[in-house]
Amino acid sequence: MNQRGVCFLTLRRRTRRLLGVIYSRPASAWQRITLPALTRTYRTPKVLDERITLKGYTGELRQVTILDLGHEEPTVLLTNDLRRSGSALVTR
Repeated sequence: MNQRGVCFLTLRRRTRRLLGVIYSRPASAWQRITLPALTRTYRTPKVLDERITLKGYTGELRQVTILDLGHEEPTVLLTNDLRRSGSALVTR
């Protein structure tokens, strides 16, 4: 997909181990963003934007973890789009 220039965005499964890593991150690692939609109830979630590698995938991926989006557990997005803003990815 990277060689063809195809960008993807998908949800990552929240395993118990991944949730442990997410909740162990310090408060200073999170950034508060503002989503542009005026009708959203949760317009200012906290985001953790990281670069990761996964076994079986060639290249670098971007993992965006979102808290305070109206769900009990964090939402975890995976994408190979390294340029788009975190706010644009969450809105999409």
